[in-house]
Amino acid sequence: MSQNTQVFEVAPSTDTFSGARQHALPKRHARLLPAFWGLSLLALIALVLGGCGATSAPHGSTTPTTVTGTAVNVYFARHPDTDNNPTAVVAVQRTTSAATIQARATFALEALLQGPTAAERSQGLYSPFDGHVGADFLCQGASRNFDLTLDHRGTLSETGTATVQFCRNVTIAGDLDGPRMSTMIGSTLMQFSSIKRVVILNADGRCFDDLQGQNACLNATPSGYAVVVYFSKHPESDSAPTSVFAVKRVSPTLGVATYGLGQLLAGPTPAEKAQGYYTPLEGALSGASTCNGADFTITLNWNRTHPETGTATLQFCRAMAGLGDTGTAMAQNEIVRTLMQFSSIKKVVILMRDGSCFNDLAGCL
Repeated sequence: MSQNTQVFEVAPSTDTFSGARQHALPKRHARLLPAFWGLSLLALIALVLGGCGATSAPHGSTTPTTVTGTAVNVYFARHPDTDNNPTAVVAVQRTTSAATIQARATFALEALLQGPTAAERSQGLYSPFDGHVGADFLCQGASRNFDLTLDHRGTLSETGTATVQFCRNVTIAGDLDGPRMSTMIGSTLMQFSSIKRVVILNADGRCFDDLQGQNACLNATPSGYAVVVYFSKHPESDSAPTSVFAVKRVSPTLGVATYGLGQLLAGPTPAEKAQGYYTPLEGALSGASTCNGADFTITLNWNRTHPETGTATLQFCRAMAGLGDTGTAMAQNEIVRTLMQFSSIKKVVILMRDGSCFNDLAGCL
């Protein structure tokens, strides 16, 4: 204390002690000081010493909370990038406190199924899983969306391969939605260095998005997916438009129906043309697309305006030149045979850009 000592009292208060809250003792209370000097001085010293080295937040304030955790990527589709290229998915970040690869990967997949946030959707991000995951849990035991098994291809051990098996039914609306879903899951899981390959299974253990029904995902990793494309051929088809002939192609993705139709519209290769193969569809489309640049869309399990299991609806997105009666019949047979090679497609409906039937004489089959 200085020589000009002032007398202080510690006023009863629930506030945090602060030197700014000390008050000079009024003179009329001076006579009470001797009785309580010892106790008040000790209390004052204890309070001062207790506050040394400590930083107190201002009265009424809260200390900021720092969010800690590990950032993981979750991949979604985005308009217009992914509309025609199902592998063009985009990463957003989520934060998890999970410590293991298994737990982090599970967290990332759960976030994927939850879909983009409202802010992300306003930037064009979307998920083909929205509205296409069933309500019932089909796996035995506790309710869950999926099982994730590391270092396994199905039930077989395989280092570096992760198997995701859905525990709820997942429906695939369009032919390219399957590859979008698969790419989102694969990209989300393969951000983890120990995961090199991803196998996706339905709740019943069959390969996800397997139009060919061959369960190829449970075999060695394929370099592509074999499809056939049906063309007309001189001279056989000239007088018999129902006579179409298969040539082989390899699809790089599971969007095999879309790939096969794209190959049909592109026409035979020069070598195939030399053998007499042709299609009236080659070069028939023109003008602006009504489908974000695509030539057509294929909607599975859908008949024009309503659901119908086993029916694929093909709708062209550009104007089509007149093919004539014979050319239209040829094209229709080529399309139907190309799409119905896939076991899940039992019927094909073909629509023009404006929604009218492709073959007015035959109607929308």
